Amino acid sequence: MSSGAHLAARLGEHQLWSGTKLTEWDHPFHLHGLFQVLDVNGVAPAVLEWKDTVNVRADATLRLLVHFDERPGMWVFHCHILDHADHGMMGMVDLR
Repeated sequence: MSSGAHLAARLGEHQLWSGTKLTEWDHPFHLHGLFQVLDVNGVAPAVLEWKDTVNVRADATLRLLVHFDERPGMWVFHCHILDHADHGMMGMVDLR
């Protein structure tokens, strides 16, 4: 996801999010909602579970299944390292 992204979603919708992190530092990605990590670098986790945060390691590619439940409004996603979020590593989803 790019910094400052503004996305849209519908109540009850599922979206597939994928991305590659090309920096040398880890980033704990946090969504004010729920997702499942489908795979990291093509490897599925042993157990699928609903999460709101995942650590994205350096040079990792991951796919997330995001579930937009019955809580309409603006959902924020960001790096959980607050200095990183303060410098633009965050975005919003408009859920209607």
